[in-house]
Amino acid sequence: MLDKAIEAYKKAIAIKPNYADAHYNMAVSLKEQDQLNEALEAYHQTIAVSPSYFEAFYNLGNIHLSQNRLMDALDTYNKALAINPNYAEALLNKGNTLERLGRYDQAILAFNSALEFKPDYAEAYNNLGNILIEQGKPYEALATLNKAIQIRPDYADACISFGNSLIGLSFDAPSTSLIDTISKVLDHGTYVRPKEIASATLSLIGHDAVVKNLRNKGQAIDFSNLDTMALQLCRVPLLLKLMSVSPITDIQLEHIFVSFRRCSLLEVCESIGDRAFSAEPKRLQLQSAIALQCFINEYIYDISEEEEIALSKINKSLKAIFWEGLQPNPLITLCLASYKALIDYNWCEKLKINEQIENVFVQQVLEPQRESSLKKGIPKLENITDGVSNKVMEQYEENPYPKWVQLGLPPRPLPVSRVVQDLKLILSDQRIVSEPNPQILVAGCGTGQHSISTGARFKDSDILAVDLSVTSLSYAKRKTQEMGLKNIEYMQADILDIDKLDKKFDIIECVGVLHHMRDPLAGWKMLKNCLKPGGLMKVGLYSRLARTDIKYLREKYNTSQIPRTVNSIRSFRSKLINLNNDTAQSILSSGDMYSVSEMRDLLFHVQEHNLSIPIIRDWLKELQLHFCGFEHKLLINKFQQVHPEPNCLYDLVKWHAYELDHTESFTQMYQFWCQSAF
Repeated sequence: MLDKAIEAYKKAIAIKPNYADAHYNMAVSLKEQDQLNEALEAYHQTIAVSPSYFEAFYNLGNIHLSQNRLMDALDTYNKALAINPNYAEALLNKGNTLERLGRYDQAILAFNSALEFKPDYAEAYNNLGNILIEQGKPYEALATLNKAIQIRPDYADACISFGNSLIGLSFDAPSTSLIDTISKVLDHGTYVRPKEIASATLSLIGHDAVVKNLRNKGQAIDFSNLDTMALQLCRVPLLLKLMSVSPITDIQLEHIFVSFRRCSLLEVCESIGDRAFSAEPKRLQLQSAIALQCFINEYIYDISEEEEIALSKINKSLKAIFWEGLQPNPLITLCLASYKALIDYNWCEKLKINEQIENVFVQQVLEPQRESSLKKGIPKLENITDGVSNKVMEQYEENPYPKWVQLGLPPRPLPVSRVVQDLKLILSDQRIVSEPNPQILVAGCGTGQHSISTGARFKDSDILAVDLSVTSLSYAKRKTQEMGLKNIEYMQADILDIDKLDKKFDIIECVGVLHHMRDPLAGWKMLKNCLKPGGLMKVGLYSRLARTDIKYLREKYNTSQIPRTVNSIRSFRSKLINLNNDTAQSILSSGDMYSVSEMRDLLFHVQEHNLSIPIIRDWLKELQLHFCGFEHKLLINKFQQVHPEPNCLYDLVKWHAYELDHTESFTQMYQFWCQSAF
């Protein structure tokens, strides 16, 4: 159809060469066919015959912007605005251009001008919010992005930016509007990693009258009427929603859940023989949320001897119920699912799904069964023979890390050139930016968060994701299939054997892996040998300075000698919770103490190296890799407040000095990009 339209416009122009609309419409059609040079020429012809055709200037600027010709784009947007100063779309893209040029204050003026002429312009609010994030003004950004979402509830870009702006915030007042938006963002499932916004969300939830009242009561909470308690907590739907997708990183709320779970179990135990016993719907709703939460945190809550006895008694009674061909009361099932995954009970195969237990049954039976089935089809590169690799593999076979439910993905995949530009990477070799079909290796993909994020980030990419743990890989593969991604393959492999792939990659990503190897540099060398000349590598390594508190706790309590069992981890965690010192509290506030696998990874890992920027600089030199920049927007913004000169971003000496003054900068690891220099 477009070809016919273009031919028609050409005929019209042949008859009437000064027919501006024909030139313009032909340019639009050529742009839609991605014939950019021809479209540019047609827009210039439009302007030649009609110098006041401001839409032609605007679309000409859009092509320049897409080609990263930023000054040309800015010039043409200004020409469009000189003709029509009220042109909101041109003001928006002028702001976008200024943002990419790093001229944030001018970009803000452009976006605000667009909003003057078009007050319901969601895109302008979104882009303004993104700049406020860049400027380190998260609360202003949050309010601005919330306006964009209120105008367009399905606006993915704004929802993703809203979620990102929540990370690390706390609130000193309630906000129904923010609560509603967070709920919508979580409902979507791919806008944000729930754990990253759990702290901020719980901060808002803490202002709810129900939660505030329970917290104020503390140890004096009355659990004698569980139906009433459930009714109260179900009036905080965002809390229940968060419980189903993320570990709850709040000790006070945890105490409430633990007490409710215990009292509910004991009540069920006392009434196990009463076939008339039933629970209110809200009680089942809360019990289901607790069961979902306990599975997510891998049953990290303490269990008393009294509970152990009750569990044994109920379990025996269930055998009789199934023997009679009956099904247990849903409350019984949900209570037991709060202590151990349903699939791990020997009567699980006799259990039938119903509406009251559906969410828990899917999580604790159907999904693990699917993973078990997928395990059989995951290929293996070589048998794992290295001693340390085997120990690490055993750890992640027992505790796949992390167990996640939802994942924040970009709204659309981007070409390598745009990713490089957005990350402000400095390249020594430009070949990679024009790669149309990047071949990417994710070395140490764990349970799939990394591989899926990478697959969704790079346009037309093919991903090979490898890991030591086949249990982690099966989890990753299930989640990949659920998200409908077709460009990711999984394989069990040790980085030490990666040369046996006999393949070179355009991009290699290895985050949170090398520091768990016997010799991190040897592993890095193996990966570098699989990188194409000029290829990019993303690496994530532990910071020695950022993990000072962790090292202190490990050494003080000699965690290497503590059995790495769930019971031992629970016991040690309880000890930390009861410690009244800054070190323990800093670990608890980090959010990494609220699931078994996270805590095991944090304090009980079988192999770990902590590094520094000078060591990384030396290794980069030895590997002949060029440092391209860190990937951590908020940290980069803080660094630039101290070192505003653009080139300082790539000066590891200055970064080391900055870290010495700000020792918690790299709690999320050193995450950086480098490039094969030779």
